[in-house]
Amino acid sequence: MSNQQISRLNPPFNKGREGGVRKPLTKLFLIRHGETQNNVELKYQGNSNQGLTEKGILQAKSIAKCLQKEKLEAIYSSALKRAFQTAEIIGGHHNLIPNINEGLNEIDFGAWEGLTYNEIESQYPGVFEKWVSGTDGIEIPEGEARIDFHKRISSAVSSIIKNHPEEQIAIVTHGGPIKSILCNILEVNPTAFWRIKQSNTALNIVEFYEESGFINLVNDTCHLKSES
Repeated sequence: MSNQQISRLNPPFNKGREGGVRKPLTKLFLIRHGETQNNVELKYQGNSNQGLTEKGILQAKSIAKCLQKEKLEAIYSSALKRAFQTAEIIGGHHNLIPNINEGLNEIDFGAWEGLTYNEIESQYPGVFEKWVSGTDGIEIPEGEARIDFHKRISSAVSSIIKNHPEEQIAIVTHGGPIKSILCNILEVNPTAFWRIKQSNTALNIVEFYEESGFINLVNDTCHLKSES
């Protein structure tokens, strides 16, 4: 399936406003999870269910402190341990228990789970680069199809927006889903997400008037400066 077809099947968050009147605002704080051992070893982890390293826990505490003065009505997390641990730490500052949403899980890397880029290239020569570039018919071996991943993320976020008009919500998820959301708002081809950096516990802020999205902040890690 072509990249153009993926874009068309993944409905953008930017729909026209009725009569030029803005609908209730939903503000989302999109946060990537803290560091894991797979991150340290530069391994693709996808649905691997590692917890946070000691550094990852400190990172989560730092972003939690950064957000402690924000009025959060709810916090959502993917079902994976690294995201849920991060969400729990953030939620602790707001007396909120994270809502688990499997739709926010990272893409399933299938046969590439737990492998480094060099290991993937050694076992599947040339396939990774073709997959990144969106070559038709190239998918992750035994993994999740690109179109299914982007549609899943779009559906999960649309549901959260619909359920929380005029509220501020934290979503703790993964690099892939956050990049997919940002590409969707910008209405650019999803393969462009490889050009968007997402560091551990990076903060991204987006606002929605119904499903018309606006990006306010991307990959902010100012809360981690105390670590260096």
